[in-house]
Amino acid sequence: MFYLLLTILLVFFSGYLFKKGCGTISLSQLNMMSVIFYYYLLLQSVIGSVLVVNQIDNHYMIDKLTHVESRYYGYAAIMYTIIAFPIGMIIANRLWGIRNISQKFNRYCQSKIDFENKYNDKIVKYICIVVSFIAFCATLYVTAVIGEISIIKALGSSSAVELAGFRADSTRHFMGNEYVKNILALGMTPLMSYVAYAYKLRNNTRFNKIWFWLMFATSIQIVSYNLEKAPIVVYLIGFLFFRIYLGKYISKRQLIILAIMIILLVIGLYMLIMGSGIDVFTLFTYNSGIIGRLTLSSVAGLFHNFDLWPDVNPFIGFSSLSQVFSEFIGIPYTERASRLIMETVNPEGIKMGFAGVVNSLFVGEAWSNWGIWGVVLSPLIVGGMIQSLYIFFLKSPKTPFFLALFVNFSFKSSITGGVNDYLYNIQAIIIICLILSIYGFSKVLNKSLRYEKKNDISHSAGVRPEA
Repeated sequence: MFYLLLTILLVFFSGYLFKKGCGTISLSQLNMMSVIFYYYLLLQSVIGSVLVVNQIDNHYMIDKLTHVESRYYGYAAIMYTIIAFPIGMIIANRLWGIRNISQKFNRYCQSKIDFENKYNDKIVKYICIVVSFIAFCATLYVTAVIGEISIIKALGSSSAVELAGFRADSTRHFMGNEYVKNILALGMTPLMSYVAYAYKLRNNTRFNKIWFWLMFATSIQIVSYNLEKAPIVVYLIGFLFFRIYLGKYISKRQLIILAIMIILLVIGLYMLIMGSGIDVFTLFTYNSGIIGRLTLSSVAGLFHNFDLWPDVNPFIGFSSLSQVFSEFIGIPYTERASRLIMETVNPEGIKMGFAGVVNSLFVGEAWSNWGIWGVVLSPLIVGGMIQSLYIFFLKSPKTPFFLALFVNFSFKSSITGGVNDYLYNIQAIIIICLILSIYGFSKVLNKSLRYEKKNDISHSAGVRPEA
């Protein structure tokens, strides 16, 4: 009872800090930061931590903990994170000179989708179409290498074990080029479908409709390429944020209908991928199925971080950021904590080749990397970094491309993936390069067109252009 009451008190305080940091945590005005509060912190971390600290979890992964103290350390880390994270957000507001974040968010939502004022709008759109075509081809390549269309594979007669093997082969044993798969297909295709949808919302022409629906179908294929259930739901929820960011807030009735539709979708995906023989009742027990996956499986890895480090494994430091980084600074590369945990809790799955990683709230990996300093500093740093991105979007022009970027990042957070993703993230680097490339090419082409137009005018007037 003590931990439950303490948690409720800290959650209310965290909610107050989040509201102060991002402007609103209203469910009718969901945004990039309030999603982190409700989904990634409360649902995927806090609820499970209360069950674990009270030792009423009865979960196959948590049962493998060897030290009871790990339950208390993990709980304390999560409670600290839900307070320190929004403090990092508030610090970011001060550093960026934001005094009224709520007003800025409301003003953004009420504005219309704009045209490119600084750059040539048509050129930016044409470049986005070219990038979409590249992403489309990359998805075709990934599908060809895998040799299966995932949805058709799931609808077939394959068993749950065969589908698990297919998922492992598609993810960790992909036989094609990983950069094409991860960057061009997985990274670009959903983003460019959002870009196409934003153009469709601004101008509902026949071309924009075809462009969007083609990219939509391609995105569904690539986000489900390895039969993971969450990416499909995350991708579809992105369209909800289009509605919110255009000032069409959600009523209570719409929220209920949306929640029911999401639940039915997730149930359908479970039935499709896990097989028709699955017990429907187990889908809704607190420690298994859908609920157990969201509340306990999502946080189980964090407690193993405290269970295995430093008693079993030495602190990792920066050696797990990337193999390239380790080679550059001359230190041996180490697998990330999430992979080392899987090797401990499911060694048979590792040997058979279908086990991947055990992800959880980023503060767990921060402990495995740097100990207490990782726990203390990482929530402040990560909170400040994500809030800075949030501010960047609110300050950016509401063009189709930047609106699509905002939507793309609104439900796609790495805070349950690991702290390393905020220190070295190749997809973030690629997106930055994409932004620079699109607007860089647009500027060059725009200058070129203006120069040619100026020459044409000069020639038609009989005036020799300057050298």
